[in-house]
Amino acid sequence: MLALSGCGYHTLGAATHLPPDVTPKADLDADAVLHGTITKESFTPLTYNTATQQSSSFLITVTVAVTVNDRDGKVLYRNPNYVFRQQYQATTNLPTFLEEDPAAVQRMSKDFARQLVADVLEGF
Repeated sequence: MLALSGCGYHTLGAATHLPPDVTPKADLDADAVLHGTITKESFTPLTYNTATQQSSSFLITVTVAVTVNDRDGKVLYRNPNYVFRQQYQATTNLPTFLEEDPAAVQRMSKDFARQLVADVLEGF
């Protein structure tokens, strides 16, 4: 979530829905700050491979309490129960399983950030 506070994601035309005083500036004082706390995460098996007797895909669910405040502390957006889900394919080759995991986390992080920013912008 820390990376999201300084991200440059935006959706086309959505930035016009932000309050006019929340604009990019050259100084280090932020116009708005995103706070997020992961409140729950789960990994649920979706499919089972009978040949390997292992799960071959999982549903990752992350629940986050999200708040965006302006520089004066006024709440611009709040969702105490923001839920993000994504399917993750596991490998049947156990020696390479750990090698795929960081890439899946990276993909999920980017997808999560894009969706959260889009949802926050639509909330204005």
